[in-house]
Amino acid sequence: MMPIPGVASADLVQSTLESLKTRGDAPGVDQVRIECFEEGLCAQLLHIGTYSDEGDDLDRLHGQILKRGYEPRGWHHEIYLNEASQAHEGRLQVILRQPVA
Repeated sequence: MMPIPGVASADLVQSTLESLKTRGDAPGVDQVRIECFEEGLCAQLLHIGTYSDEGDDLDRLHGQILKRGYEPRGWHHEIYLNEASQAHEGRLQVILRQPVA
């Protein structure tokens, strides 16, 4: 999951995807889908590190949720702020977000 700025129109997003398909240098572009999320109350944290370290931060997030009297609801998701292949070693930036009740 990656955020799309609110100023990007649906036409701009669609034309960008079409351009990527035409160029042929963006594997997986056919699997991209645009969705709006209305997920309600959530807890989140910014993970900066490696994929293998995410589990520790997710455990911390869940611990804080329970400590504050909430319960995790559904699956957590991840919002990537940079691309792993372009991030400096150990500097992947991901928002870990967990809906709560």
